[in-house]
Amino acid sequence: MESTNRFDLITYVDQWLELNCQNDEFLPEDVLQIKSDLLSSIDDIIDEFEVSEEDAFGIACERMGSRFEWQGEMKQVNEDNFQLKKVVLLFGGVIFYIFSYHFILSLNRLVLLMSIAINGNIADNVANSSTFFNLVYFITISGLAAVYFWHKPIKILFSRITASTTLNVIIVIATLASVVLELYLGPKVKLSIEDIYSNTLFFNKEITFKYMYFCIFLIGYILLFKKYTKKFYM
Repeated sequence: MESTNRFDLITYVDQWLELNCQNDEFLPEDVLQIKSDLLSSIDDIIDEFEVSEEDAFGIACERMGSRFEWQGEMKQVNEDNFQLKKVVLLFGGVIFYIFSYHFILSLNRLVLLMSIAINGNIADNVANSSTFFNLVYFITISGLAAVYFWHKPIKILFSRITASTTLNVIIVIATLASVVLELYLGPKVKLSIEDIYSNTLFFNKEITFKYMYFCIFLIGYILLFKKYTKKFYM
């Protein structure tokens, strides 16, 4: 009769993880990495010594040692990674602000120039810029609130985005392009708006936007930074 006490490797590995990795210092990704390392070690032992899964599991556990032997090292690695993530998040916010600020101004100026070219009504088109900026304020506040409260879907979304040299280059190019485009369109707008009052009114609205957007973004990002730089979020 076949023995009913067949060794279940996955069950024993899970029990070993539960015994050795139930600690606040271990993040979920740490446990997954340790499990992956343990299973890889077991496979290597089986291939090298041609032993059973049960014997390989015992040898691998001895090689891994006690959690007290590598817990301090894991803690230091996690702390270093945590600090690095905070720096990346901080500079990511700065880059996004620079890009979004100049992109919004560029878009506003493009809309104005296109509207003037289509209907030639400068006064109404300049007045519509207030509506454009109000829409930007609404979208910005809504976006910041969504990122703050909808943590799980946001985390899933960003976990699927892998950092790469190509992505970094694209971000830098897009940021520089938005800055250059905004500077280029400024003189074009001044030439298109001949009326001094309308010209002044339009650029005063942009100045108001400059301070309003900075305040909204700064307050929102401080709240996001404080929330997302907690260990159970990152």
